[in-house]
Amino acid sequence: MFTTEAEKSMNQSRHNSLIMDPAETEFADWQGSLGFVERMQGITLDRITTVRLMNRIDTKYLLPVSRLGTVVDQVIPYYYIQEIDGNRMASYNTVYYDSPGLQFFNNHVNGKLNRCKVRRRSYVESNLHFLEVKSKTNKGKTIKNRIQLKNTGGNFSDEAYHMVEKYAGTDLFLLFPILENYFKRITLVNLEMTERVTIDFNLSFNKPGNNRDFPLSGLVIIEIKQDKFNVSPIRSVLFNERIRGSGISKYCLGVALTEPKAKTNVMKKKIRKIEKITHYEFNA
Repeated sequence: MFTTEAEKSMNQSRHNSLIMDPAETEFADWQGSLGFVERMQGITLDRITTVRLMNRIDTKYLLPVSRLGTVVDQVIPYYYIQEIDGNRMASYNTVYYDSPGLQFFNNHVNGKLNRCKVRRRSYVESNLHFLEVKSKTNKGKTIKNRIQLKNTGGNFSDEAYHMVEKYAGTDLFLLFPILENYFKRITLVNLEMTERVTIDFNLSFNKPGNNRDFPLSGLVIIEIKQDKFNVSPIRSVLFNERIRGSGISKYCLGVALTEPKAKTNVMKKKIRKIEKITHYEFNA
């Protein structure tokens, strides 16, 4: 995969346009947007094991931080908020693996129907680590397979190699750390225990081995996860707030930000939308 100097220059401009100045966006006004966190009824992790939804339908929504409180305040009576050891906001660290030619990335941005991604996900407060293969089928279903890891190093067990070969169709030995991201997550579960809603914010990306961070502090990603497409209170509120579903991948977005050699022409429209959200508080 070759990228011309002109494309590299354009990519760098794109990177710079999306980055928010930390001095201007400290906490990105989160304190004024998270009031709902303490007002919601909590639920412990052991009570929501039936809502794991490893085989599911996902719908993502992008919005500026300033709109988050307005959305969630309207659905407080219909959802629990996940609470682990008294903590209602969890920190996530994810490392994505891909081939040197970015096969998984290219499959996604080129619209391949059956595709996957391989990642190591760490739940920071719980000190739990998993190697995951997350697949998307040609019917729009998301299927996640994972095994727990004993450490966060690069030494994987035979079980890990077998899982990646089985579900990603490739040798884990041929994959390399391509992207790392950090974010905070709030998880909601509907009262009927049939839907999970994740709210990701304070996103930051970096390329392993590169000390430069690419923060997107002004962006919120809400994802509705169901085993089938059902009525959803928060989906109705998002619709009424004129916030539409957006098929965005944190992996593809991060690669577009951190990897100048990646060809991302097909992502231009989504990148412009995110720029509007992070800089002008435009509703996606």
